[in-house]
Amino acid sequence: MASTPGLDHEVRPRCGGTRFWHRMKSTMAPLVALFVLALAMALPAAAGCDDDDRPATPFSVKATPLSSTAIILQWSSKQGHYDIYIRDAKGRALKEAPDITGGAPGRNSHEFFGLKPDTEYFFSIRARTEGGTQGCISKNASDPVSAKTDTADLNQTCNYYTQNAMEGIAELRKRGCELPDSSMFGRWATREGNVFSYCMTQKRAKSMEPEHFEWLRNQDRYKCKVRAEKCEAYRNSAVREAKINRDNNCGFTGPRWTLKGSDHYNWCMNPSTTQFRKKVEARTRHRENRICLEKKKAAQGGGGGTGGGGGENSCSVPGDWSDMLAAHNELRGRFCGSPLAWDCTLAAEAKKFAEDCACGHSNAPNVGENLAARSVFPDKFPAGTDRQAFQDTWACEEKLYDFTKPEIVGGFKKDCERGP
Repeated sequence: MASTPGLDHEVRPRCGGTRFWHRMKSTMAPLVALFVLALAMALPAAAGCDDDDRPATPFSVKATPLSSTAIILQWSSKQGHYDIYIRDAKGRALKEAPDITGGAPGRNSHEFFGLKPDTEYFFSIRARTEGGTQGCISKNASDPVSAKTDTADLNQTCNYYTQNAMEGIAELRKRGCELPDSSMFGRWATREGNVFSYCMTQKRAKSMEPEHFEWLRNQDRYKCKVRAEKCEAYRNSAVREAKINRDNNCGFTGPRWTLKGSDHYNWCMNPSTTQFRKKVEARTRHRENRICLEKKKAAQGGGGGTGGGGGENSCSVPGDWSDMLAAHNELRGRFCGSPLAWDCTLAAEAKKFAEDCACGHSNAPNVGENLAARSVFPDKFPAGTDRQAFQDTWACEEKLYDFTKPEIVGGFKKDCERGP
């Protein structure tokens, strides 16, 4: 007799029986369970029932894990009652899931809870004509089916996945962001049960899609946070300007001047509200208030406005703009217009608007605007100096102006019109 280290039994070299048994017993347990279950199902059905009285055996029987402690059994049958037999891998009855006799009517499924994690369970079913132990049952039971409960860590993983998704939904809704994808099983599905079921299904299939969805959700949450922070700043600025309008009796009205911060915030967060529109609204409020305050100060003897001669915002003109300003004032002098002064505030706002590369006028009220674009092609813009550029782009439009029927025509009218 030879012995093998690490084993507490004898190995008989000439007889392969012992080795065969140890090699096969790990795979025989499910077969034993199926055999025992099938043997139990083959026992005589209810006595006193003819075969013609017995209901048909349920078909399309399917067992599916729901979590680490639950399995659902589903089947097709025209009968309202049923008997279900449950066994473990060794064909033994189970305390945590006893057999069911005369199950409730009108159902083609049953959920088993309180099961053990990472454990395989075997099921077979018969139809019954009446509840309890009454009536006739199917002559034969359905073929056994099995399902294995999920591991405990998988259940925990999908609980965390679901919790993270629900927190993300609450965060986006609180900030006023739209859910990018709110389908039943999309990355922003709103029903907690659907999110958990989706995670469990994908994890069982070894899919990486839940991780991808989680990454996309985090990106959506970050974008929402950035947008919300910008809209909070926009709201604060809008309310501040609205208070200036109210406190100084400027008289501006409408949605733009509401003191209700939530209205400004919700308008800003609306997906149809572009960044350009937000900037225009903010600048318009600021300019209208500035003009109101300047007029109020002038009425109190505090100096003129920005139309000519210099006001509180007038300052020395930068050297590279002096020629352009002089060209404007020379033209204005020809038509009795007061000279313009360089306005630092207005110049800064114009520079900021130009840097946004917005094509077109800002449409700010009470502010005259002329636009010009420089081309890289010399034949399209041959001016060598600011004065020549002024003449070739705006002043030359004098020939289009009808002095007998004054109307705004191009840049010439803006060059010569009087300030407020």
